[in-house]
Amino acid sequence: MRVLEFHRVKEWFALPTASLISFLLGLGCVLAAIAVGIIYSVQNLADFQAIQLWRIEWLLGALAAFVAGILLKR
Repeated sequence: MRVLEFHRVKEWFALPTASLISFLLGLGCVLAAIAVGIIYSVQNLADFQAIQLWRIEWLLGALAAFVAGILLKR
């Protein structure tokens, strides 16, 4: 359980708190983009386009979180 302590994770990544939270949020968005492809199946072209749009939205969220983390780093 000591590995899961927030201050140890913060020291391990060597990031300030705001940047670490943004990084973790970005990782969550990337995992959500991957999960969309695993959970939903494609039946026709409209489903394929909808799934791709959802992936793009999740990846744009991840990009925004990573950029915020870079900008918040001191």
